Amino acid sequence: MRPSGPPRLPSLTSLRFFAAAAVVVYHYGNLMPAISPLKPLLAHGYVAVTFFFVLSGFVLTWSHDRAATTGDFYRRRFARVWPLHLVTTAAAVVVVWSRGLPQDPAALALAVTLLQAWAPALTSTFVYNGPSWSLSCEAFFYAVFPVLIVLVRRLPRRAPAVAVVALVMVASTVASVLLVPAGPRWGVGFVLYVDPAFRLPEFVLGMLLAEAMRSGWRPRLSFSGALWSVGLAYLALMAFTQLLIATGHGQPTYPVGDLVLAGPCALVVVTAAARDLSGVTGRLTAPRTIRWGERSFALYLVHMLIILAAAPLYADAGFWQGLLVAAALSGVALAAAALLHRTVEQPWERRLRPPRRATGTGPVAEHVEGARPVAD
Repeated sequence: MRPSGPPRLPSLTSLRFFAAAAVVVYHYGNLMPAISPLKPLLAHGYVAVTFFFVLSGFVLTWSHDRAATTGDFYRRRFARVWPLHLVTTAAAVVVVWSRGLPQDPAALALAVTLLQAWAPALTSTFVYNGPSWSLSCEAFFYAVFPVLIVLVRRLPRRAPAVAVVALVMVASTVASVLLVPAGPRWGVGFVLYVDPAFRLPEFVLGMLLAEAMRSGWRPRLSFSGALWSVGLAYLALMAFTQLLIATGHGQPTYPVGDLVLAGPCALVVVTAAARDLSGVTGRLTAPRTIRWGERSFALYLVHMLIILAAAPLYADAGFWQGLLVAAALSGVALAAAALLHRTVEQPWERRLRPPRRATGTGPVAEHVEGARPVAD
């Protein structure tokens, strides 16, 4: 008999692919001079990190098995994340070597052990496979999750909604302090952007929303309305950024975008989950879309390496040639993600995860815990 548990939420798996795609095109805008005219449009794709942190907290809480041991939880998280991270980090060493850049054993040790986000410097956090900094944050979230889940479930039924409002208020206050940076964008803003403790509220926000939905709460907003809120918030962030640049204040620090989009991203998560719970089907529940969502972790970890390795192809390219190169690289990245998912991620997870127990949410966790950290 299959273990029982909360209903599956396939739309959340599918949404990962679209968020990962936002990260990919963001890096095109940052790394490919040929398509710099599109940079104002692509410059805030990093906010997909916030989406993934909220999503991670939500699905881990939604699928959490009360009967599972803490050791089983940690072992499952390790099996999900570390094998593919190790393989892509090894590939990053090759890319660094091929570009004639110096190797940094200390930075490599931090990356392999997922500690790089605790040493926020460009030379240590991003020197190898830069996007993996978010896994460092997720490792911290996983470490404290067994304690957080107990605290969250001890709250009164109405407390999660109150806590969400409090988090939004705190985020707004912090945003108001950071709106006009006092120094370079890579100063305090960078430290806060990658700091696991600073990003923890996004994860907790997802936890609170999942617990609220487990208790019967449902959002009144539609999924399409949530998507509109993301689009409008993104446009507002773009307009604000251009206003700051035009008035000589420079770009806002990265946490500003994260805080502006945190609420809309959370709305997308809960409204998509509500659609699944009500039995609504569509493109997000189609098997092909779900499969690409399952490959999004591999896409995230491999795409930067492909972009950097292909630098000679676009170094002197014009705009249209640059777009063609970006399209070709996207195809290569998707193929590499599918291959890595099939040959590394899936088989090693099966080998390393703990055996399935007779009780709990095993099948559910298999499906919705696909919300692995995909960030930067």
